Amino acid sequence: MSEQICGCTGGCAQNDCAARGSSGCGSCGGCGLCCGKTEPVTLDAPRKEFLVELETHGYLPVTRFVRTSSVSDETYAVALEPVYLFSTGDTIETVRETGAFLSAMAQEGLISLDYGTPLEGYPYFEYTTSALYQAFVKATRRGGDCEGDTPYLELGSIAPTAKARLSLAVS
Repeated sequence: MSEQICGCTGGCAQNDCAARGSSGCGSCGGCGLCCGKTEPVTLDAPRKEFLVELETHGYLPVTRFVRTSSVSDETYAVALEPVYLFSTGDTIETVRETGAFLSAMAQEGLISLDYGTPLEGYPYFEYTTSALYQAFVKATRRGGDCEGDTPYLELGSIAPTAKARLSLAVS
């Protein structure tokens, strides 16, 4: 059996995963490594390049564009996610392509996208000043209805998983 590298104590049938009542592992972000599935994935050039960049920095910024309401705390509508910018001039098409790429990597268990944890000390300046976010702000405010009339930029981070590290190591 392969070595377990995510810190789980006994695999899915024991302790960590089963105790959490889920079919995936909870302590490794769902990468499956604690369940004995330590098989790396073959990385194509774009995934490998992104993971090398991610490993270089440890974490990268990610955001999502959200519509909230000025009159109701219950309104919360995600308009675009994940948003990772290469430049402040990125188009909606570029952001959607990048978002699909990142979502696929997250589905494969290669990265985690965490919107609850912004990068400490990172200003997210390119996101707040981007042409795309400014257009989102204008469109949201122009909408006029009270449901979803307030733009909100939810800050987060991208992190590599143990599966990503293992896949990079054998690539």
